[in-house]
Amino acid sequence: KIEVIPHGCDPYFLETVDGRELSNVAKKYSLARPFLLSVANIKPHKNLKRLLESFGQLRRDYDDLDLVIAGGDFYPELQAACESYGVKDRVRQLGFLKKKDLRALYNLARIFVFPSLYEGSGLPPLEAMACGTPVVASSNSAIPEVVGHNGLLVNPYRVDAITEAIRSLLEDSSFRNKLGAQGKIRAQEFDWNESARRVLDVYREVVTS
Repeated sequence: KIEVIPHGCDPYFLETVDGRELSNVAKKYSLARPFLLSVANIKPHKNLKRLLESFGQLRRDYDDLDLVIAGGDFYPELQAACESYGVKDRVRQLGFLKKKDLRALYNLARIFVFPSLYEGSGLPPLEAMACGTPVVASSNSAIPEVVGHNGLLVNPYRVDAITEAIRSLLEDSSFRNKLGAQGKIRAQEFDWNESARRVLDVYREVVTS
C-alpha cells in the first residue's frame, strides 16, 4: 500500500505583499519592463534551453518583454543559447535570492514558466500560484499533481507548445487573472499541518496493524 502525501506550501508566499516592497525589489533588480519568471537550479533537466528558444520566438511579437531566471549561473551551453536565439540582452540571471525578494518577483511577474523535464514535487509552481501568478508548467512527472487544472500544462519537449501557452496568457489579461486566482486557491490546499497529520495517521496505522 502506498500513501502519497504532498509537500505543504510555505504560508509566507500566501501573504499579501505591500506595494512599496514590490516597487523596491523592482528597482533593486532594474525590472522596468513586463517579464516572465522561471525559478530553477541551473541544470539540464530544468529544460531552460527550450525556454530560451521559446522566449526567442515570443520576442518577435513582444519587444518589451524580459525573461528573468533565478536559481544560479548559466552553464556555457545556456550562454550560447542566449546568443543563438538573440535574447542575451533581455534575459536576466539573478542567481539565488533571499526569500523576501523571491516572493516579490513571483508577485511582479506577468507569468511564471516551469518547463522542467521531471520533478519529485514542484515547489516553484506552487509558490508562484500562492502569489496569484498564472503558471505555465510541464505536463511531466509530479508537476500536474501540484498545478492541477489551475495552470497551463504543456509538453516540455515541444518549444511551440511552451510558446503558445505563454502567448495565450500574454494576449488575454482576464485569462491570466482567472488562472492566477484559481492558483492561489489551489495553493492553500497544500497545508503543512495537514501533511503532518496525514504522516502521523500512516505511522499510527502501521503501528496498530
